[in-house]
Amino acid sequence: LLFSINIGSVFSQDESKTVSDTIVKEKRTIPVGEISTRTEEISTRFVELREQIKPSTEISSIDTLLDDSWIKLNQEKELIYSDSSDQSYRSLSFVLNEWEDYEKQLRAVQENLKTRSDLIIEITDELNEYLSIWQETRGESIENKASEKVIESIDEVIETINSISINVMMRSDSLFLIQKKLTDQALIIDDVIHEIIIRQKNLQSNYFVIDSPEIWNAKDSLSTYSTVKATVSEGVNHDFTTLWNYLMRNRATVFSQILLLLVLMILFIYLKRKWIKKMDPQLANLDKNTIVILSNPVASVLAIGILISVFFYINNPPFLGELAIVILLLTAVYLLPKLEVKRLRLLLFLLLILLLIYLAGNYIGIKAFATRIASVFSTLLMVYILFDFRFNKSFESYFNIKRSKLISTAIYLLLILSVFGFVANIIGSVNLAEFIFSGVMLSTVFAAITWLAVDVFSSLILLLTRKDPNQKFHTLSNFKILIQKRLRYFLNWSGFILWVYLTFVGFNVIKYVSDLVTDFMEIKWEIGELTISLGGIISFLIIIIFTVILTKIINGIFKDDWIESTSFPKGSSPAISIVLRIIVTTVGLYLAASAAGIDLGQFGFILGALSVGIGFGLQSVVLNFIAGLILAFERPIHVGDVIEADMEMGIVSEIGIRASKIKTWNGTEVIIPNGDLVSKKVVNYTLEDVKRRFKIPIRTAIDADPKEVMELLTSVANDHPKTLDDPRGKTYFTGYGDTSLDFFLYFWTLFEDGLSTRSEVMLQVHEKLKEAGIDVPIPIQKMQIEKGSGNDLSE
Repeated sequence: LLFSINIGSVFSQDESKTVSDTIVKEKRTIPVGEISTRTEEISTRFVELREQIKPSTEISSIDTLLDDSWIKLNQEKELIYSDSSDQSYRSLSFVLNEWEDYEKQLRAVQENLKTRSDLIIEITDELNEYLSIWQETRGESIENKASEKVIESIDEVIETINSISINVMMRSDSLFLIQKKLTDQALIIDDVIHEIIIRQKNLQSNYFVIDSPEIWNAKDSLSTYSTVKATVSEGVNHDFTTLWNYLMRNRATVFSQILLLLVLMILFIYLKRKWIKKMDPQLANLDKNTIVILSNPVASVLAIGILISVFFYINNPPFLGELAIVILLLTAVYLLPKLEVKRLRLLLFLLLILLLIYLAGNYIGIKAFATRIASVFSTLLMVYILFDFRFNKSFESYFNIKRSKLISTAIYLLLILSVFGFVANIIGSVNLAEFIFSGVMLSTVFAAITWLAVDVFSSLILLLTRKDPNQKFHTLSNFKILIQKRLRYFLNWSGFILWVYLTFVGFNVIKYVSDLVTDFMEIKWEIGELTISLGGIISFLIIIIFTVILTKIINGIFKDDWIESTSFPKGSSPAISIVLRIIVTTVGLYLAASAAGIDLGQFGFILGALSVGIGFGLQSVVLNFIAGLILAFERPIHVGDVIEADMEMGIVSEIGIRASKIKTWNGTEVIIPNGDLVSKKVVNYTLEDVKRRFKIPIRTAIDADPKEVMELLTSVANDHPKTLDDPRGKTYFTGYGDTSLDFFLYFWTLFEDGLSTRSEVMLQVHEKLKEAGIDVPIPIQKMQIEKGSGNDLSE
């Protein structure tokens, strides 16, 4: 059979090839009768094409700018290559940032030229198509001996096409020349960036080299105050000019940042006016940070607004980052002691002084004698700050918890590095000393900033989860309580991870770490045709964990009390929860498999074969799953309903994907498959109406007045506060017993009040009957004993 199929496919391929070879070429000529109409149409198109290929003023300005920038780039390149002075890592970063900015601008120009070039190519292809069609039309017209006017009309069109094609070629040539200039400048930029990166790597590789004399033998290269002032002034002016030019080129980002700060400020002012007067100053510590945050809106907005906005900028100058760090540290000096411990104000103020000294030293030069002396005292002051924070009694509470071991280890490590930096500066390894001090100092600054950010964010979320500042913790919904319990823990770890990242940035090793992580993630294993990488496995696990957490959050949200106060119809929240969890789980599994490099299409055949076995072996699971969807959309039962199913009665506590849970009156949890709830009889006592009728059988003495008894029983039922007025209670006389009159008392009440109300009504009925002198008959049973042989009791 397989052989026949293969032979048939070969014959079919040959046949199709033969047919395709014999297909007549599609006729593209224009009939003589349509030449006039087509000429008018194409003339309109020619007008559009001429307009499109006109010389662009933007392209011309780009050409002029490229000529000017060519000279500028070559001059700056010569200065960089001829500069043999000792440069710090920071100064090299400034230069690298400038050239990366050049590269960014060059790419923007290249994209513009590419768009123009693509348009020229499209026009060229279109003109070639027109030329081919009209030339074929001219040849056919000559063969058919068309009139001379027709031939002249065709020739005019062909001449116009050739004329436009010449202009297109000229524009294409000019674009080619501009693109060549761009390519030449791109090569210059790449060479300079490569050179700067090499110098940075060489500088880092020479950290353990003695590059200066001992500090007691050092001589100051800047001997006069005027020289120092001029050097600092020149560096500051250059940095501000670079920053201004960068901000002007990124006006949209700057506008977005300003808008973000304004929105946050309006939000804080609104919250302050609404709630600050309602707050009780004697509130628990839970609300302490909230009060401080609302009382200082400007500092709070700067703390979170600038921290978020910094990540908006791409290839930003280092000076912009340093300016943002100074502002954030100022907010920390002002706000963090109010949120935590007052002792922090002194340490943060000293840290701010160290930051300013460090920035000023970069303008003077790290190997200048004054800078080295300042670095020595700054390192000692840094040791004091770290030592005081770790061992001062004011901060003991922060180191009495398990997670503080990471913080303690980090502080000890920073202290050891500071000592190494101090020694390195003394013996003349200035680059190593500058690397260590800047890293330790910036790491400490980033710790203060992230600490402040965690406090502000946690206070804000805590505030937003309350409708009233004086609302007690125990009155919050379960979901909000969960948020407030887990919030600080989550934000602490997030802040710690952010601090680790910023510490790598402060030590200028983030590129090495990212490259190392990238190489580590790219470790691969090949299993047949399947390739799995370590990064894919980690991504798979992260997505799965995130999916599980997200499904639990969704389940918690729609099971929470606050959902009942919304406009959702009764019972719709479990349905939405089930659907969302199915969607999230499905998408999560698909993304996890894709991240791991698993092509689900390769398993299509296997899954198809397994589906038969799954269909037979997991019939009940699939049935219950589909039944769960039916329960979700049809909603015959809701969470909180009282039902009776499979000889079990209780309250529905959960409607799951496969099974549902019922909590019985004795406190046990009964798990019932969803298939049973759909296919079998289920009694729902609270589906549409919670009103229930109760019946109490009552017997009185045979000589009682039936009308009096009926009035008495009815009044007892209707006077009870928990019985309903509509419908009202009624009593019916049902007949005569052997020794009694029989009555039925009917009354309506809410289902949840049924048992207690029935008991109370029966007690009141007993009391009223007793007060009215109406007796309740006692059943009398007669026993007859017969004598028999051998069983006489007298014997």
